[in-house]
Amino acid sequence: MYPCQCVMHVMLSVLRGGNSGLIYEGFQVHLRAEFRLRYAEALIVCTSTPLPTVPSRKVVVALPSQLAGHPFDDPNADIILRSSDEVPTDFRVYKLLLSLASPFFATAFTLPQPDNDDGTPVMEMEEDKHTLELILGLCYPISVKEPPPLSSLKDLLIVTRAVLKFEMSGIQNYVKGVLVQPRFIEAQPLRVFAIACHFGWAKEAGEAARCTLRQAADIWVDELELISGATYHRLLRYRRKCAAAASRVVLALTRGPADESDWVWDEHTWCVAHRSSAHKGTCPGPREWWLSWMNEVEDLLRERPCGETVKKADLLRVSGLPTVALCDNCAESVARELEDYTHVLARLVDRAISGVKLLL
Repeated sequence: MYPCQCVMHVMLSVLRGGNSGLIYEGFQVHLRAEFRLRYAEALIVCTSTPLPTVPSRKVVVALPSQLAGHPFDDPNADIILRSSDEVPTDFRVYKLLLSLASPFFATAFTLPQPDNDDGTPVMEMEEDKHTLELILGLCYPISVKEPPPLSSLKDLLIVTRAVLKFEMSGIQNYVKGVLVQPRFIEAQPLRVFAIACHFGWAKEAGEAARCTLRQAADIWVDELELISGATYHRLLRYRRKCAAAASRVVLALTRGPADESDWVWDEHTWCVAHRSSAHKGTCPGPREWWLSWMNEVEDLLRERPCGETVKKADLLRVSGLPTVALCDNCAESVARELEDYTHVLARLVDRAISGVKLLL
């Protein structure tokens, strides 16, 4: 018993033995109040002091999840990648395969991971099921699983972002090759250009820019949001330079000497369809209807400066062309020769624009 408790005990005994009933009862009330105060102070001290923690291995609480399809359902796999979907999907994979493809995973697998209820480590991923299916499908050998087809540019964009995040340089090179396949770069060159520029792929961007020349200049695609206005301006400047190069080809052919040409419209023979002056029954230069056709081709090249434009030019659009039928010398071979000539002209145009460089 503490000294203060002894003093209070003596005082209580004296008061209880004497004729001081009221004083004794009042003193008891005082003691009860004092006890409650001291108890409250002790309780505050106890609850404010943190209890020591005992380290323990984390275990993933069983969440409602589904198992991925083959080959990502292997019970012998040594790691589970769990998707971020509302209903997660578990991909049971092998650390070795992912470590070989990705330095990111090679490092991540050295860190402690929480366990699944069967003891397999679980890695919670930020990617959804679809993204993991694509990226993991590219990591597995073809003998186990066919690579995903990447059937859309949307899928290719998803994969590229994941590939860069996980530092998969080998797969990145594969994706670059897919991006410039004809099914994408010929059908949707502006989208391919924007994606390539977004990821800094200059070579692929240059190939796509060349293919954009086959389309009109005022096309809009959502992927333009991925690049800056300055980048798009450089594409338009490249287009103008290509148009100028194509125009120079046409001018050189229509205004240059044609003495050694074997084309029917350059032959110095009599032509009733030729409306310019003649000298002693011969034509001094190219036929007027051919010059008219070349002028129309030049106009088309300003809009779409590429050889494909020449090949698709309507040979019968020129107003003077029907008059060719009036000339026996021209009518026999003009259609065939003009069709052949378009291929020659297309090659000359493509060669000219190949010398124009895209500066990004």
